[in-house]
Amino acid sequence: MANEVPGALQATTRRVLDGLRHAGTIDDYRVLSPGLVRAGSPEAGEAAVDDEVASASTWRRDVTLMYHPSAWRLSAPALTRLLRSEGGVWVYYEGDPYGLVRHGLPWVAQRVGRRASIVFTVGTGAFRRNFTRAGARDVRWVPSAFDYVHVGPEPSPPVSRTVDFVMIANRHMPRTPLRLLPGARQRAQFVELMTSEFGDTFQVWGRGWTGPSAQGSLDYSRQASAVQSAWFSVNWDHFPQEPRYFSNRLPIALATGSFHLTTAHPGYAALFEGVAGIDFADTPRGLVETARRLRTRLSDAEISEAIESGKRWAYDHLRAERPIAQFLRAGGIDVSDDEAIAASEEAHGRWLREGSIGV
Repeated sequence: MANEVPGALQATTRRVLDGLRHAGTIDDYRVLSPGLVRAGSPEAGEAAVDDEVASASTWRRDVTLMYHPSAWRLSAPALTRLLRSEGGVWVYYEGDPYGLVRHGLPWVAQRVGRRASIVFTVGTGAFRRNFTRAGARDVRWVPSAFDYVHVGPEPSPPVSRTVDFVMIANRHMPRTPLRLLPGARQRAQFVELMTSEFGDTFQVWGRGWTGPSAQGSLDYSRQASAVQSAWFSVNWDHFPQEPRYFSNRLPIALATGSFHLTTAHPGYAALFEGVAGIDFADTPRGLVETARRLRTRLSDAEISEAIESGKRWAYDHLRAERPIAQFLRAGGIDVSDDEAIAASEEAHGRWLREGSIGV
């Protein structure tokens, strides 16, 4: 069960599954993507989605992988039919952040979490408690990850660093203050402090920002080049108190090739112990001071060395094939991280030769 729309497929999962099938590790796989069905049959609308769900509910399967169900937009009867079907081990991955009060877990996610054999989420505090309160039986942490196809080769090719600092993040501006995401005020404060401290050597990409540092919105395909335009990528996270949480912007920044500065979440000291190319602070002002200290004390050569070290660590730990292999193992399929990576790379090369994107 995929969270997809035209032009934004879950390519890494598709590559891994297609490569594993090609290698004979799994017999077969099928993808139900309500967003693609809906877009491909606009005249039929929800009837086409309901028909596809009805068909999928009859598929014989050993493992059912489910991604971000609140984006499926299924009708209540269609969701009920799906969740009542026989699907082997149900593995649900939720990569979006949800709080206990503000931006709470949607009812669809709660229902799917209760049905799932195993839930994977990207934090170990409120994110996990959301699912246990909803009745999930087994909730596990998994890190956000990056797709190697989109971040460029390892090691990094020579790039031109035109500014010192770049930030890629949207400004959250809801209609009512009660809906403001945790950390949103601190993020705005951080941008103001960075702009004041570093002037035109700091750029921020994303929706909602104004002022001299604002560069406008940024398409996903351009993130890598934006990150590589600066020596340091910086960010202040939403949900800054969530233990071990980071969005995919952290692995993308490390793997693309920049020294990443971000919020110090609980658990980071152990999680990133000994990792070069990343640093963090407890407050927006503290993070600005960290940025000033590192840019002043480190030479360009030292920053470059740290960047390459951080990139190697990201490739060793945060490639998106690794959590997918973890999902499959949770479902009882014996596949190693290395096998998943090899399958993904094989499928990518084959798709390029065939001009396809798999099934």
